[in-house]
Amino acid sequence: MKDKNCTSANKIFWFFSNQFVYIDMFIPVPLELGRQKNKVYSIFLCERGYGLVKDNITYYSWLNRFTIIKKISTVPRESPFWKLFRIINLFSLSLEMLFSSKYLAFFPYTRAADLSTKLLSLIAYVRGVSIAYGGIYVINILDTDADHNPKKEFLGKLQKGNRKPRRVNKYIKYNKVLFCNKDQIYIYKRYHGLKELSQSNHLILSHPKLQNWWKDFVDKYPPSYDREEISINHNIISVFITFQGCFFYDEDSDLDVLLKEILSSIRLFFPKTLIAIKPKAQINFIWLNEFIHKLNDDNIVITNTPVSVLSKKSIFGVTACLSNALFEFVINGKPWIEYGRYSQFWKSYYPPLTFTEEFGGIFTQSIEDLQKCISSIKEKNFDLKRLKKQIDFKDVNIDFDFFFK
Repeated sequence: MKDKNCTSANKIFWFFSNQFVYIDMFIPVPLELGRQKNKVYSIFLCERGYGLVKDNITYYSWLNRFTIIKKISTVPRESPFWKLFRIINLFSLSLEMLFSSKYLAFFPYTRAADLSTKLLSLIAYVRGVSIAYGGIYVINILDTDADHNPKKEFLGKLQKGNRKPRRVNKYIKYNKVLFCNKDQIYIYKRYHGLKELSQSNHLILSHPKLQNWWKDFVDKYPPSYDREEISINHNIISVFITFQGCFFYDEDSDLDVLLKEILSSIRLFFPKTLIAIKPKAQINFIWLNEFIHKLNDDNIVITNTPVSVLSKKSIFGVTACLSNALFEFVINGKPWIEYGRYSQFWKSYYPPLTFTEEFGGIFTQSIEDLQKCISSIKEKNFDLKRLKKQIDFKDVNIDFDFFFK
Protein backbone atom coordinates (compact mmCIF):
# COMPACT_ATOMS: atom_id res chain seq x y z
CA MET A 1 0.00 0.00 0.00
CA LYS A 2 1.42 3.39 -1.03
CA ASP A 3 1.43 6.39 1.30
CA LYS A 4 2.69 9.04 -1.12
CA ASN A 5 -0.45 11.17 -1.05
CA CYS A 6 1.54 14.25 -0.01
CA THR A 7 -0.95 16.81 1.33
CA SER A 8 1.70 19.34 2.37
CA ALA A 9 3.29 21.85 0.00
CA ASN A 10 6.59 21.38 1.82
CA LYS A 11 9.36 19.82 -0.26
CA ILE A 12 12.32 17.91 1.11
CA PHE A 13 15.29 16.73 -0.96
CA TRP A 14 17.24 14.02 0.85
CA PHE A 15 20.56 13.23 -0.85
CA PHE A 16 21.83 9.78 0.07
CA SER A 17 25.48 9.03 0.68
CA ASN A 18 27.45 6.20 -0.86
CA GLN A 19 28.61 5.22 2.64
CA PHE A 20 26.20 3.08 4.62
CA VAL A 21 26.97 4.64 8.00
CA TYR A 22 25.49 7.93 6.75
CA ILE A 23 22.43 6.15 5.35
CA ASP A 24 21.85 4.01 8.42
CA MET A 25 22.18 6.67 11.09
CA PHE A 26 19.72 9.24 9.74
CA ILE A 27 17.31 7.28 7.55
CA PRO A 28 14.50 7.67 10.14
CA VAL A 29 14.41 11.41 9.32
CA PRO A 30 13.24 11.29 5.66
CA LEU A 31 10.89 8.42 6.49
CA GLU A 32 9.22 10.26 9.35
CA LEU A 33 8.96 13.48 7.31
CA GLY A 34 7.41 11.45 4.51
CA ARG A 35 4.93 9.89 6.92
CA GLN A 36 3.87 13.42 7.87
CA LYS A 37 2.72 13.95 4.24
CA ASN A 38 5.61 16.19 3.23
CA LYS A 39 6.81 15.67 -0.34
CA VAL A 40 10.12 13.89 0.23
CA TYR A 41 12.51 13.05 -2.59
CA SER A 42 15.07 10.30 -1.95
CA ILE A 43 17.86 11.28 -4.32
CA PHE A 44 20.76 9.05 -5.35
CA LEU A 45 23.55 10.78 -7.24
CA CYS A 46 25.56 7.58 -7.71
CA GLU A 47 24.88 3.92 -8.34
CA ARG A 48 26.76 2.77 -5.23
CA GLY A 49 24.47 4.64 -2.83
CA TYR A 50 21.38 3.41 -4.65
CA GLY A 51 22.71 -0.16 -4.61
CA LEU A 52 23.30 -0.05 -0.85
CA VAL A 53 19.65 0.88 -0.27
CA LYS A 54 18.16 -1.29 -3.03
CA ASP A 55 19.91 -4.36 -1.58
CA ASN A 56 18.41 -3.56 1.82
CA ILE A 57 14.79 -4.63 1.45
CA THR A 58 13.78 -3.07 4.77
CA TYR A 59 14.92 0.45 3.96
CA TYR A 60 14.01 0.29 0.28
CA SER A 61 10.43 -0.79 0.94
CA TRP A 62 9.97 2.02 3.49
CA LEU A 63 11.51 4.63 1.18
CA ASN A 64 9.42 3.43 -1.74
CA ARG A 65 6.31 3.79 0.40
CA PHE A 66 6.87 7.20 1.97
CA THR A 67 9.19 9.03 -0.44
CA ILE A 68 9.72 9.57 -4.14
CA ILE A 69 12.89 7.80 -5.23
CA LYS A 70 14.94 9.69 -7.84
CA LYS A 71 18.00 8.16 -9.47
CA ILE A 72 20.23 10.58 -11.33
CA SER A 73 21.88 7.75 -13.25
CA THR A 74 18.87 6.12 -14.91
CA VAL A 75 20.76 3.98 -17.44
CA PRO A 76 23.70 1.57 -16.86
CA ARG A 77 27.12 3.21 -16.70
CA GLU A 78 28.24 1.07 -19.63
CA SER A 79 25.64 2.71 -21.86
CA PRO A 80 26.89 5.35 -24.34
CA PHE A 81 23.98 7.52 -23.15
CA TRP A 82 24.97 7.39 -19.48
CA LYS A 83 26.53 10.86 -19.36
CA LEU A 84 23.73 12.38 -21.43
CA PHE A 85 20.94 11.04 -19.21
CA ARG A 86 22.86 12.00 -16.08
CA ILE A 87 23.29 15.58 -17.29
CA ILE A 88 19.60 15.81 -18.24
CA ASN A 89 18.47 14.47 -14.86
CA LEU A 90 20.84 16.77 -12.95
CA PHE A 91 19.66 19.75 -14.98
CA SER A 92 16.01 18.87 -14.30
CA LEU A 93 16.66 18.52 -10.56
CA SER A 94 18.64 21.78 -10.49
CA LEU A 95 15.77 23.64 -12.16
CA GLU A 96 13.24 22.25 -9.68
CA MET A 97 15.39 23.33 -6.75
CA LEU A 98 16.13 26.70 -8.34
CA PHE A 99 12.49 27.59 -8.95
CA SER A 100 11.13 26.21 -5.69
CA SER A 101 11.15 28.01 -2.36
CA LYS A 102 10.75 27.06 1.28
CA TYR A 103 12.26 23.61 1.01
CA LEU A 104 14.85 21.53 2.84
CA ALA A 105 17.81 19.80 1.22
CA PHE A 106 19.91 17.37 3.25
CA PHE A 107 23.43 16.45 2.08
CA PRO A 108 25.95 14.02 3.63
CA TYR A 109 28.94 15.97 4.92
CA THR A 110 31.91 14.17 3.37
CA ARG A 111 35.27 15.10 1.96
CA ALA A 112 34.35 13.73 -1.44
CA ALA A 113 31.53 16.00 -2.58
CA ASP A 114 31.69 16.21 -6.37
CA LEU A 115 30.93 19.24 -8.50
CA SER A 116 27.24 18.39 -8.99
CA THR A 117 26.71 17.96 -5.23
CA LYS A 118 28.43 21.26 -4.49
CA LEU A 119 26.30 23.01 -7.12
CA LEU A 120 23.03 21.53 -5.79
CA SER A 121 23.95 22.45 -2.22
CA LEU A 122 24.70 26.01 -3.35
CA ILE A 123 21.25 26.26 -4.98
CA ALA A 124 19.63 24.95 -1.80
CA TYR A 125 21.70 27.36 0.31
CA VAL A 126 20.29 30.29 -1.67
CA ARG A 127 16.73 29.13 -2.40
CA GLY A 128 15.87 26.88 0.53
CA VAL A 129 17.71 25.52 3.56
CA SER A 130 20.77 23.37 2.93
CA ILE A 131 21.52 20.98 5.81
CA ALA A 132 24.66 18.88 6.11
CA TYR A 133 24.42 15.70 8.18
CA GLY A 134 27.28 13.71 9.71
CA GLY A 135 27.90 10.01 10.27
CA ILE A 136 30.15 9.32 13.27
CA TYR A 137 28.93 7.76 16.53
CA VAL A 138 31.87 8.29 18.92
CA ILE A 139 35.04 10.35 18.96
CA ASN A 140 37.31 7.94 20.86
CA ILE A 141 39.17 6.38 17.95
CA LEU A 142 39.43 9.41 15.67
CA ASP A 143 40.74 11.53 18.51
CA THR A 144 43.62 9.14 19.24
CA ASP A 145 45.91 11.01 16.85
CA ALA A 146 45.84 14.00 19.17
CA ASP A 147 48.52 12.21 21.21
CA HIS A 148 50.80 10.17 18.94
CA ASN A 149 49.55 10.99 15.45
CA PRO A 150 49.65 7.60 13.69
CA LYS A 151 46.99 8.90 11.32
CA LYS A 152 48.97 8.41 8.11
CA GLU A 153 49.78 4.82 9.07
CA PHE A 154 46.16 4.18 9.96
CA LEU A 155 44.85 5.59 6.68
CA GLY A 156 47.50 3.58 4.87
CA LYS A 157 46.11 0.42 6.46
CA LEU A 158 42.58 1.35 5.54
CA GLN A 159 43.41 2.30 1.98
CA LYS A 160 46.01 -0.47 1.50
CA GLY A 161 48.37 2.06 -0.01
CA ASN A 162 46.65 2.19 -3.39
CA ARG A 163 44.44 5.24 -3.08
CA LYS A 164 45.41 8.88 -3.27
CA PRO A 165 44.51 11.01 -0.26
CA ARG A 166 41.31 12.96 -0.79
CA ARG A 167 41.45 16.72 -1.07
CA VAL A 168 39.86 18.47 1.88
CA ASN A 169 38.29 21.43 0.10
CA LYS A 170 35.43 19.66 -1.67
CA TYR A 171 32.71 20.47 0.80
CA ILE A 172 29.09 21.30 0.30
CA LYS A 173 27.50 24.67 1.05
CA TYR A 174 25.20 24.55 4.07
CA ASN A 175 22.96 26.76 6.18
CA LYS A 176 22.80 24.27 9.06
CA VAL A 177 24.45 21.06 10.23
CA LEU A 178 22.62 18.06 11.70
CA PHE A 179 24.31 15.80 14.27
CA CYS A 180 23.14 13.07 16.61
CA ASN A 181 25.42 14.05 19.49
CA LYS A 182 27.79 16.81 20.63
CA ASP A 183 30.86 14.63 20.08
CA GLN A 184 30.19 14.71 16.35
CA ILE A 185 30.49 18.50 16.36
CA TYR A 186 33.94 18.24 17.94
CA ILE A 187 35.16 15.70 15.41
CA TYR A 188 33.80 17.48 12.37
CA LYS A 189 35.28 20.82 13.42
CA ARG A 190 38.66 19.27 14.14
CA TYR A 191 39.12 16.74 11.36
CA HIS A 192 36.61 17.37 8.60
CA GLY A 193 37.01 21.05 7.79
CA LEU A 194 33.76 22.16 9.37
CA LYS A 195 34.78 25.63 10.50
CA GLU A 196 31.70 27.82 10.19
CA LEU A 197 29.79 26.24 13.04
CA SER A 198 28.00 28.32 15.66
CA GLN A 199 25.29 27.74 18.21
CA SER A 200 22.71 29.12 15.78
CA ASN A 201 23.38 26.89 12.78
CA HIS A 202 23.67 23.40 14.20
CA LEU A 203 20.92 20.96 15.13
CA ILE A 204 21.30 18.01 17.47
CA LEU A 205 18.85 15.17 17.00
CA SER A 206 19.80 12.60 19.63
CA HIS A 207 20.15 9.15 18.08
CA PRO A 208 17.11 9.09 15.72
CA LYS A 209 16.42 5.39 16.28
CA LEU A 210 15.99 5.98 20.01
CA GLN A 211 13.29 8.58 19.43
CA ASN A 212 9.68 7.75 20.33
CA TRP A 213 8.40 8.75 16.90
CA TRP A 214 10.70 6.21 15.27
CA LYS A 215 9.53 3.42 17.57
CA ASP A 216 5.97 4.35 16.65
CA PHE A 217 6.90 4.27 12.96
CA VAL A 218 8.39 0.77 13.20
CA ASP A 219 5.39 -0.50 15.20
CA LYS A 220 2.87 0.85 12.68
CA TYR A 221 4.85 -0.18 9.60
CA PRO A 222 6.61 -3.46 10.47
CA PRO A 223 9.90 -3.99 8.63
CA SER A 224 10.36 -6.34 5.71
CA TYR A 225 13.04 -9.01 5.98
CA ASP A 226 15.21 -10.40 3.22
CA ARG A 227 15.02 -13.91 4.69
CA GLU A 228 11.81 -15.77 5.40
CA GLU A 229 13.56 -17.63 8.22
CA ILE A 230 13.98 -14.33 10.10
CA SER A 231 10.37 -13.31 9.42
CA ILE A 232 8.89 -16.46 10.95
CA ASN A 233 11.20 -16.68 13.97
CA HIS A 234 10.49 -14.61 17.07
CA ASN A 235 13.88 -15.24 18.68
CA ILE A 236 17.17 -15.19 16.80
CA ILE A 237 20.84 -14.57 17.54
CA SER A 238 22.63 -11.96 15.45
CA VAL A 239 26.30 -12.13 14.47
CA PHE A 240 28.06 -9.18 12.85
CA ILE A 241 31.28 -9.58 10.90
CA THR A 242 33.58 -7.43 8.80
CA PHE A 243 35.98 -9.07 6.31
CA GLN A 244 39.06 -11.29 6.23
CA GLY A 245 42.36 -9.49 6.47
CA CYS A 246 40.87 -6.55 8.35
CA PHE A 247 43.50 -4.49 10.20
CA PHE A 248 41.72 -5.32 13.48
CA TYR A 249 42.56 -9.00 13.53
CA ASP A 250 45.56 -10.67 15.11
CA GLU A 251 47.58 -12.70 12.62
CA ASP A 252 46.40 -16.03 14.06
CA SER A 253 42.84 -14.89 14.71
CA ASP A 254 41.46 -13.74 11.39
CA LEU A 255 37.75 -13.76 10.64
CA ASP A 256 37.58 -17.47 9.78
CA VAL A 257 38.96 -18.39 13.22
CA LEU A 258 36.78 -15.95 15.16
CA LEU A 259 33.58 -16.80 13.28
CA LYS A 260 34.06 -20.52 13.83
CA GLU A 261 34.60 -19.95 17.56
CA ILE A 262 31.57 -17.65 17.81
CA LEU A 263 29.23 -20.07 16.03
CA SER A 264 30.43 -23.15 17.93
CA SER A 265 30.08 -21.31 21.25
CA ILE A 266 26.52 -20.23 20.43
CA ARG A 267 25.56 -23.77 19.48
CA LEU A 268 26.71 -25.10 22.86
CA PHE A 269 23.84 -23.25 24.53
CA PHE A 270 21.43 -22.52 21.68
CA PRO A 271 21.59 -25.64 19.49
CA LYS A 272 18.58 -24.88 17.29
CA THR A 273 18.09 -21.10 17.48
CA LEU A 274 18.32 -19.29 14.14
CA ILE A 275 21.61 -17.43 13.72
CA ALA A 276 21.52 -14.43 11.38
CA ILE A 277 24.94 -13.34 10.12
CA LYS A 278 25.15 -9.77 8.86
CA PRO A 279 28.45 -9.07 7.06
CA LYS A 280 29.99 -5.82 5.93
CA ALA A 281 29.68 -5.05 2.24
CA GLN A 282 33.43 -5.73 1.75
CA ILE A 283 33.07 -9.41 2.67
CA ASN A 284 33.99 -12.11 0.17
CA PHE A 285 30.52 -13.66 -0.17
CA ILE A 286 31.83 -16.71 -2.06
CA TRP A 287 34.08 -17.50 0.89
CA LEU A 288 31.32 -16.82 3.43
CA ASN A 289 28.76 -19.02 1.66
CA GLU A 290 31.27 -21.87 1.42
CA PHE A 291 32.22 -21.41 5.08
CA ILE A 292 28.59 -21.70 6.21
CA HIS A 293 27.85 -24.59 3.84
CA LYS A 294 30.64 -26.66 5.42
CA LEU A 295 29.03 -26.23 8.85
CA ASN A 296 26.00 -28.26 7.69
CA ASP A 297 23.69 -26.15 9.86
CA ASP A 298 20.36 -25.19 8.28
CA ASN A 299 19.66 -22.65 11.01
CA ILE A 300 22.37 -20.20 9.95
CA VAL A 301 21.50 -17.56 7.34
CA ILE A 302 23.19 -14.52 5.81
CA THR A 303 21.15 -11.32 5.90
CA ASN A 304 21.31 -7.67 4.89
CA THR A 305 18.56 -6.64 7.31
CA PRO A 306 19.46 -3.44 9.23
CA VAL A 307 21.14 -3.99 12.59
CA SER A 308 18.46 -2.08 14.53
CA VAL A 309 15.73 -4.23 12.95
CA LEU A 310 17.58 -7.47 13.72
CA SER A 311 17.93 -6.42 17.35
CA LYS A 312 14.13 -6.44 17.80
CA LYS A 313 14.11 -10.22 17.37
CA SER A 314 17.53 -10.99 18.84
CA ILE A 315 18.22 -12.64 22.18
CA PHE A 316 21.68 -11.08 21.97
CA GLY A 317 24.25 -9.97 19.38
CA VAL A 318 27.90 -10.91 18.85
CA THR A 319 30.45 -9.09 16.75
CA ALA A 320 33.87 -10.24 15.56
CA CYS A 321 35.88 -7.29 16.97
CA LEU A 322 34.89 -3.65 17.28
CA SER A 323 31.84 -2.37 15.42
CA ASN A 324 29.68 0.76 15.40
CA ALA A 325 26.78 -1.67 15.00
CA LEU A 326 26.73 -1.61 18.81
CA PHE A 327 24.84 1.70 18.72
CA GLU A 328 22.30 0.37 16.24
CA PHE A 329 21.78 -2.90 18.10
CA VAL A 330 21.32 -1.82 21.71
CA ILE A 331 18.43 0.58 20.98
CA ASN A 332 16.06 -2.27 21.84
CA GLY A 333 17.86 -2.98 25.12
CA LYS A 334 19.47 -6.25 23.98
CA PRO A 335 22.86 -7.55 25.26
CA TRP A 336 25.90 -7.08 23.02
CA ILE A 337 29.13 -9.12 23.02
CA GLU A 338 32.32 -8.09 21.26
CA TYR A 339 34.66 -11.01 20.65
CA GLY A 340 38.12 -10.85 19.13
CA ARG A 341 41.88 -10.76 19.49
CA TYR A 342 43.43 -7.62 18.12
CA SER A 343 46.51 -7.06 15.96
CA GLN A 344 49.68 -5.39 17.23
CA PHE A 345 48.94 -2.51 14.91
CA TRP A 346 45.54 -1.91 16.49
CA LYS A 347 46.97 -2.25 20.00
CA SER A 348 49.53 0.46 19.23
CA TYR A 349 47.02 2.70 17.46
CA TYR A 350 44.23 2.44 20.01
CA PRO A 351 45.51 1.00 23.33
CA PRO A 352 42.02 0.73 24.91
CA LEU A 353 41.21 -1.67 22.00
CA THR A 354 37.47 -1.03 22.19
CA PHE A 355 34.73 1.27 23.49
CA THR A 356 32.18 -1.56 23.83
CA GLU A 357 32.33 -1.83 27.62
CA GLU A 358 32.21 1.94 27.99
CA PHE A 359 28.78 1.91 26.35
CA GLY A 360 27.38 -1.11 28.17
CA GLY A 361 28.50 -4.03 26.00
CA ILE A 362 30.67 -7.02 26.93
CA PHE A 363 34.22 -7.55 25.60
CA THR A 364 35.82 -11.03 25.56
CA GLN A 365 39.04 -12.31 23.96
CA SER A 366 39.11 -16.04 24.72
CA ILE A 367 36.68 -18.73 23.67
CA GLU A 368 36.34 -19.83 27.31
CA ASP A 369 35.22 -16.34 28.37
CA LEU A 370 32.91 -16.11 25.38
CA GLN A 371 31.20 -19.37 26.35
CA LYS A 372 30.82 -18.26 29.96
CA CYS A 373 29.24 -15.06 28.78
CA ILE A 374 26.80 -16.79 26.42
CA SER A 375 25.83 -19.34 29.08
CA SER A 376 24.55 -16.56 31.33
CA ILE A 377 23.39 -14.13 28.65
CA LYS A 378 19.70 -14.42 29.60
CA GLU A 379 20.57 -13.06 33.03
CA LYS A 380 22.17 -9.95 31.54
CA ASN A 381 20.05 -6.89 30.84
CA PHE A 382 21.33 -3.98 28.82
CA ASP A 383 20.89 -0.72 30.73
CA LEU A 384 19.36 1.51 28.07
CA LYS A 385 18.60 4.28 30.55
CA ARG A 386 22.27 4.45 31.46
CA LEU A 387 23.28 4.68 27.80
CA LYS A 388 20.77 7.46 27.14
CA LYS A 389 22.17 9.44 30.05
CA GLN A 390 25.72 8.76 28.87
CA ILE A 391 25.07 10.08 25.35
CA ASP A 392 22.99 12.98 26.68
CA PHE A 393 19.92 11.70 24.86
CA LYS A 394 16.88 13.96 24.55
CA ASP A 395 13.46 13.21 23.08
CA VAL A 396 12.94 15.48 20.08
CA ASN A 397 9.82 15.64 17.94
CA ILE A 398 10.60 16.56 14.35
CA ASP A 399 8.62 18.13 11.55
CA PHE A 400 9.37 20.41 8.61
CA ASP A 401 9.57 23.53 10.78
CA PHE A 402 12.04 21.92 13.20
CA PHE A 403 14.64 22.03 10.42
CA PHE A 404 13.45 25.11 8.53
CA LYS A 405 13.15 27.67 11.32
